[in-house]
Amino acid sequence: MAANCAERMEGKKKFADIDIRIFADKKETIISVRDNGDEFDPLNDDKEFEMSPLTVVKAISDKVEYSRALGFNRTIIKL
Repeated sequence: MAANCAERMEGKKKFADIDIRIFADKKETIISVRDNGDEFDPLNDDKEFEMSPLTVVKAISDKVEYSRALGFNRTIIKL
């Protein structure tokens, strides 16, 4: 997902700020990815039938949530 953000920022005048946090306990693992790139909802990716890293993330996750606020994309992945 971080690579996806960096690719979307290629050729733009601003740099990609990417914040990745991982929280884990005995029951679940939660991965939070936040970036300042253009709006991109991985849940509505047009390439869903292609074998892409996003397709793999969705397939192995229990839940994926996306939101956009204050110029940031935020994706929460629960495993």
